[in-house]
This record gives sequence, structure tokens and C-alpha cells, in this order.
Amino acid sequence: MSLIYSTFPDKEIADNILRSLIEQKIAACGNVWQSSSMYTWNGGFMQEGEYCSFIKTLPFCLEKCLIHIKKLHPYDVPCILTWETNVNTAYFEWLESVLTR
Repeated sequence: MSLIYSTFPDKEIADNILRSLIEQKIAACGNVWQSSSMYTWNGGFMQEGEYCSFIKTLPFCLEKCLIHIKKLHPYDVPCILTWETNVNTAYFEWLESVLTR
């Protein structure tokens, strides 16, 4: 399974991007949760609320997901992390059944 992690400025944007990926059948599902982020931006310390998301897909859809997220993401420098992970057979079969090649 391919797992994508990204952060968003608000829940509406996170939900809309995730919904779009699922509707296009390039992501099977995802989770969105609120967090507090700290980072340096333009030479200053920043701390603000963000929304994080785990997006679940399979390797054959990964590049399409990344292109779509980058296209819709409002940040100048979005955090988009990916990794491949093992998954139980039943969940893998479900992922395969809902994604489009």
C-alpha cells in the first residue's frame, strides 16, 4: 500500500482534496485530524493549527494522487510525504477493488 501524509490550513481544504481523490478513484480513503504545527517561515517562528491527512492508495495510483494534491494544495511549499507499507490481505483486496488503474 502507498501512504501519503500531508498538512492543510483548514479542515474544508483537507476534506475537499481527500474527497476529490476518492471520487476520482485514485485514493481509496483517508483520515483527517487537527494538529498544532511549529516551524520556521520567512525567518520567523510560526505556531498555528493545521489539519493533517493520511491518504491510502496503491502504487499504481500514487503519482496521480501526488499530481492532484500538488495542483489543489494552497501552500507555497506543501508537506507531502509518501511511503510504501505492508497491509493485511483483506484491506489490500478492498483497496484494489475501489481504485482505478
